[in-house]
Amino acid sequence: MATQVETLHKEQLSSEENKQTDTTAGEQLTSNPTHPLQNEWTLWFFQQDSTKDWGDCFQEIISFNTIEGFWSCFRFTLENFVETISFKVHKASRPSPNNCNYSVFKKGIRPMWEDPANMQGGRWLIQITRVKEGIGKASTAHWFETLMLLIGEAFIDEQSPKDEQPLSNDICGAVIEIKQKNDRLALWSRDLNKARQDRIGKILKNTLQKHAGLSNFVLFQFFSHADSSKEGKSKVICQV
Repeated sequence: MATQVETLHKEQLSSEENKQTDTTAGEQLTSNPTHPLQNEWTLWFFQQDSTKDWGDCFQEIISFNTIEGFWSCFRFTLENFVETISFKVHKASRPSPNNCNYSVFKKGIRPMWEDPANMQGGRWLIQITRVKEGIGKASTAHWFETLMLLIGEAFIDEQSPKDEQPLSNDICGAVIEIKQKNDRLALWSRDLNKARQDRIGKILKNTLQKHAGLSNFVLFQFFSHADSSKEGKSKVICQV
């Protein structure tokens, strides 16, 4: 709910004022939960490996169902996330992951098109331009605000009647792909209802413009998974 998003922002301010650098993600997750989330979520990591089947390249890292658990995961992965981007930008001698991405999905849903929860759905795609000044700053901000919408069940607009199925029920998860030049953010949905997807896309875009400094000129496009899996150019179902 919206109140969960407000709580997350308050937790962010509190964490910035009281950072504990010697606390690991595992230790934080064992603390008593005080702010439960509506759904449980799982953090995934993908790194392409030619010696493995594509589906075996996904690693399930950890699951969380509280705001405190979310902060543990976010802080735990943030350093590696920015470090990976830095290697790609500066082309350091140390090998960097190829086609690396992080995903957060509702527990029980794998971040792949073949999962039953995803097969009939699609995804919003946003290209994130990266600059050398402030490595990873833009991608991190966009990723963070997207996760806030997800776990806060905050896909709510003025068109949402009380008896309507919440838009957040359509959401399966989100993916941040770290590319060589620019990054790509994706929001995955379980169905292709154009009217509902248009509202979801507008909420996401407005949030990123307001809280993550997204340019007004960035185009958000929604594609079906079935169409994206075929060769050739995918058909845009809707865009904002």
